Amino acid sequence: MSGNTLTPFWPDVRAGLTKRLTSVIRGTAFWIATFLPLSYISLAVLDPIRLLDPRLFGTLVSVNILALVLGHGYGDEESEPSN
Repeated sequence: MSGNTLTPFWPDVRAGLTKRLTSVIRGTAFWIATFLPLSYISLAVLDPIRLLDPRLFGTLVSVNILALVLGHGYGDEESEPSN
């Protein structure tokens, strides 16, 4: 009988954890996308020859694009009313 009273609790916990995890991932991706271009500048100043390596440059740009996509909308969830 006590198992039936706890059943409605789990969807709320799962929804809360999913929302929190999504917020953390989105926030982390946003800040990575914000500060990753600084690595381009520092790499161009400290080791410009290495920046010409297509694998390194492609990886940096790919990670930045992925972070931009995942971090898009960060801060919007704070302006939404919570239920």
